[in-house]
Order: sequence, then C-alpha cells, then structure tokens
Amino acid sequence: MLVPLAGAVVAQEAAVAPVKQQQFQQAIAAFHQQWSDSPNPLEQFLIRKQRKAYLSKLLPDRQFQEWVGVLTLLRATANGKAYLEITIADPQRLDAPVHPRAGTWNNAYLDLDYGTLVLPGTELYDWLATFREGEWVRFSGLAFPDDEDHLKEASTEAADSMGTPLFITKFEYLERVEGPPLHESQPQLAASKAVSDNASEVETDPDKAAGSRQQAADEPLPPKPLKKAEGVGAGHARELTINRQPTTDNQLTVHYYAGHQLSTYDWEYADYLKRWNEQARFYWAQHPPTEYLSGEHPQGGEVWVTAEVAQDGRILDTQAQATGKLPESVQEAALRAVDTVLLPPLPFGFPDEQLRVTFRFRMAPLTHLHVPEDTSATKIAMHPKTKKRLAYRRVLKDARQLWHEQLRKVAESSFHPLQRHRPDSELVLELRFSKQADKPALRLLQRQGSPAFLLGVLEGLAQIRWPPPPELLLDSQPILHLRVVP
Repeated sequence: MLVPLAGAVVAQEAAVAPVKQQQFQQAIAAFHQQWSDSPNPLEQFLIRKQRKAYLSKLLPDRQFQEWVGVLTLLRATANGKAYLEITIADPQRLDAPVHPRAGTWNNAYLDLDYGTLVLPGTELYDWLATFREGEWVRFSGLAFPDDEDHLKEASTEAADSMGTPLFITKFEYLERVEGPPLHESQPQLAASKAVSDNASEVETDPDKAAGSRQQAADEPLPPKPLKKAEGVGAGHARELTINRQPTTDNQLTVHYYAGHQLSTYDWEYADYLKRWNEQARFYWAQHPPTEYLSGEHPQGGEVWVTAEVAQDGRILDTQAQATGKLPESVQEAALRAVDTVLLPPLPFGFPDEQLRVTFRFRMAPLTHLHVPEDTSATKIAMHPKTKKRLAYRRVLKDARQLWHEQLRKVAESSFHPLQRHRPDSELVLELRFSKQADKPALRLLQRQGSPAFLLGVLEGLAQIRWPPPPELLLDSQPILHLRVVP
C-alpha cells in the first residue's frame, strides 16, 4: 500500500538549465549544423563520429542530472504502460535551432533489454499520472551505451538522429518547475508528435510485428488530441516572450528607500525624520499585527503608509497600501504607527507648503510556517528518489530564503538617499559569489533611471560586508541578481 508523502506540497522552482545541459545542447546544434552543411555522406559519417567522441567526454557516465525541458509526450500502451518524451530545453534559449529529446521506448518489444517503460502500480507511474503534456519539468535519468552515438538513439534515419535525436532514457525522477510560456510557433516544445519516432520500426518490420499477444498489446495507442496543460507550462495561446530576466530563484528585490521616502530632500530633515521614524517603529514593534504573529499570513508582505504634513506639524491625511495577501487590519496597524505621533512644526525655510512622507513597514516571511499553494502531488505517493529530491529542494529553498533576508537587511541599510528619484527607476546587478573571494563579482545587467540613482546604489553597495552564502548554495557557485528599486 502506497503512503502519500507528508508535506509533499512544494513551491515550483524556476527552470534553470545546468551548465552540462547547456554544453550538450550547444554541441548537438553545432554538429547538426556541420552535418547539414556537408554534401558528402562520408564527411557526414565522420561528423557523427566526432559527435560521439564529444558526448563520451561530456557524459562519460551517460547520466542526465537535473536537466530541464518540456514534457512533450506522455502516453500509455494498450496494457497501460507509460512511455514519455522530454524535449530538452534551456528556458533562456527557447530559440535554439535544435532540441534533443530524452525518452523511453514506446513498446515492450523494443524495451526488453532496457526496462524504460513505467509500469502501472509503481510510485513513478502514480506520480506521472499527475503531469500534463506541455509542462516544464526537471528530470534525472540514465541513458544507455551505444556504439554509434555513445548514447542509445532511437531514430531510424541519420537526419533525425542528427537533427531531432531521441536518446533512450530510464527516468529516475521528475518534478514540475516554472518556465516561460510556450507558443505554437515552437512546435518542438508546444506539442507532441502524432506518433513517436521509435514506433515506426515495429510497425514496418514483419518479424517484430509477429510477436506474442502480450507484445501486440503493448503497441502505442492512437494519440489523443493534445490539450493545453493546466498550470505552469500552459498558455500555448499566448505570445512567446523569451524571459531574459533573472528567474525567481536567484533574484532578490531590495528598496533604495529602506525606511521612508520624502517628497523633497532640500531641507534639514535628519533630526525631524529621525524622531518620527523612531516613534513609528517603536509603536509598530509594540503593537504588531496579531494576524502575522499567529502565523495566519506566513508569506509576509509590506505596507506603505503615505502621510501629508502641514507647516504646523499636523498630519492632514494618511493612506496605506499593502503588497502581498495581507488583511486590512495589518494596514490599520501601520496607519496607527504613523499618525499617532505628535509632530513639531516643520523647520523654518521648508521649501514646500506640505511635506509628504512614505513609510515602509515590512514583515519577513515566516519560512518555518509557510506552506506553499497546493499542487497535484498532495495526495499522490511519489517515487523514492523524487521524495528525496523534493526534501533536498525544501532544505535548499529555506537556506536561500534565510540568506536573502540577510542580504536584504545589509543592502537596504547601506543606502543613504540624498534626493528623490523617479518611481520607475530600476537597476539589476549580477552578483557572483565564490569560496575564494570575500566580495562577490558585480556586473550591471539593466539600468533605468538617472545617473544619480545608479551612483547612489553603487556607493551603498561598495560599503557592504556581504554575508557569505550557505555551504549548500556555495556548492553550486551561486549567482544572485539584485534588483534595486525606489
């Protein structure tokens, strides 16, 4: 009897292609281009041999370790055995000219010496039953040795083997990941083929067609019309937008105005705002929202309170706006923290008729209480390796969140605004951490705003003593995309 995995609900991570997968895809595309450009069959033969030699060095153990792609085929034989294909794809390079595939055989006869078909009643079978064609997945599996291509390849024609190879794989685990939306203009990713390539040999070979009734029952069933997958990876009707922005896993957004933002900085505001800010923060600390402390909203969030102050120090108006799924009572608590303070008149020479101040109150996520949204895995027992991998992902995710909170605090405390910047200002910087360097290597990826905003951000970041990443993240040479907004 299968026992559902407790706590199997995990947030879907962003699809990120590992380095070895990127090298694999680039090599397959490069050798295909050479093969296609050559008019000489003898030279084409040598190019295929060169590809075999390269793959033997790149994947000596023939293992696909946590590669990502799109589940483009998921079917069953007449006896219910599952066969599948995953189109290997880099989410950052959907325009790649060649998309190799990893998949199982699609009938029992060809699978006799491989055991790639997934049998009904197994945990992996029940787990696969929750997937849909068109979803982005992360997978691990073992390919098989082959004299011609190093990895066993199922195509019967050389052109298919070089252009759209299908490498026979015994899958160990799969999990959903969040990837960019797909479009019908990407037929290799958006839909499966009507009949899998590795079926043709069985249909045309009379000796193989004369197998037992059991073998005949394992022929592929006619494919049903492909339905758009529900959830992540669906959306085939939408325009394809290749997401060049950093993924959610390695992106951290921080605010240049960490505590408050003023309508004008052209006055001696330090003492005036220091007292107000300290009293508001003290009130907030002494009267925290009970809904947050009770764990009803473990995802946390932010509340922005804008107050308008007259020349005589009267607070004329206050407005609150929350981000995240926070109740109105949290906004009310932030409003009270701001407007219960008695303010002195604005100093002589204040340049405007009124002062507008926006305070930011942030509630960090309670990672030890946070339960992500439901997925189809909640009531399904999973393959043991999938269980182990998801548990590891949970630990990795928690470590990353805690580290990001540390980075957020040190980054926002290092900024010292001296002027007001446009609300649409934005900087994205790449921070590459390593065990050898005390400070990360920094590179500017995107800039929107004035040079003064860029200068202020860079000056603040230069003063930071960065907390080192956890050992779990250091093992993967973490790259962080730091997004700075007002």
